Amino acid sequence: FAHGAKNILALVREKSPGAKVYFYETWARPDKVYLDGASYRGEGLQAMQTDLHDSYLRVASLSKAVGLVLVGQSFLKAIEDGVAVVSPYNEVEDGKVDLWAHDHFHASKYGSYLSACTFFAAITGEDPSAIANGDGSPAASLGVEQEVATRL
Repeated sequence: FAHGAKNILALVREKSPGAKVYFYETWARPDKVYLDGASYRGEGLQAMQTDLHDSYLRVASLSKAVGLVLVGQSFLKAIEDGVAVVSPYNEVEDGKVDLWAHDHFHASKYGSYLSACTFFAAITGEDPSAIANGDGSPAASLGVEQEVATRL
């Protein structure tokens, strides 16, 4: 991972020396945590997310021109805050959303909205909750309920 990141940074610097590069920290994969034989079986999402996060922090240390979009950390926080379910393999509990799509790997509309908010905050430095309201908002266009958008 770090080798590939270094190559990307070198390519960007060559073509656009002043550019800032943002790396998209992915989320812990439930299929790698909850299924029999999974590499993080029995360790929980936190263990996998910690490993992912540490890898991205190492990449960020390569250059001041590297920014991180901590989507994986946002997923974990939504789970820890009780907004999202811990495992998409269980029935969705009342008042919670499933951040993962039916394949339990890609993001659902809720996970996609949370990802977009995380990108918005990382790039602009602004609080995305200000854009989560009303008809025509990004949340509404994804079919994310206003109350859920605010909690995410």
